[in-house]
Amino acid sequence: MFLMNCLGNAGVRGGRHLWGAMLSLVTLTMSASLAQAGIVFEVAEVGPDVSISVSGSIDTTGWSLQGITAPNVYIRGRNIAVGNTNMRRIDGNPVAVTGGASVSQVFPPLGSGIHYPVTGSAQGDTVIFQANSAIAWALFVPFDYVSNDSVKGKAKYANLSFAALGMTGHTNWKWYLDGNTGNDAKSVTVLAVPEPSTFVLGGIGLVAACVVIRRKSPK
Repeated sequence: MFLMNCLGNAGVRGGRHLWGAMLSLVTLTMSASLAQAGIVFEVAEVGPDVSISVSGSIDTTGWSLQGITAPNVYIRGRNIAVGNTNMRRIDGNPVAVTGGASVSQVFPPLGSGIHYPVTGSAQGDTVIFQANSAIAWALFVPFDYVSNDSVKGKAKYANLSFAALGMTGHTNWKWYLDGNTGNDAKSVTVLAVPEPSTFVLGGIGLVAACVVIRRKSPK
């Protein structure tokens, strides 16, 4: 309400600039998720921990879902995982990679090779992605998964950081699991996002800008 009143009193020109800044902030928070298709892992530093969430869906047409196993959630050099449900495995070979990865790097976001078991909470659908080699991969989905169903899960890894995982903020890596870079429905994305405090600071900046504009506005 304060921002709305401020904008209303700031004049057309000042208000327009501030609205633009607000829109840019909202776009930053939403565009990463909305622009992605397939399975999307979002990785964020939250205080001393790393939080990972998964969303989206995957087209499993033509793939065979194997077995049913209990969840085994951990991060390792070529493995990222969330959730707490039984799961089934899909294995595949064709893969095309974009972003920070290449055939020689395979899984650079989590490339340290150290095993990090989940040390906080793991909730929701279990989804695990493994880039096993330059061309082979494995994807674990909930045991009752139906092609193109939505998934939602999360996990927290305590006392972990982007630095330890070899990740940098605002960066994403994407694997096209059928080797076709135009087929987002069969893709997995690992997306590094800024911690929530970044947006809090941005909001504080907008409030400060609003106060300045309000003071300079004619009475």
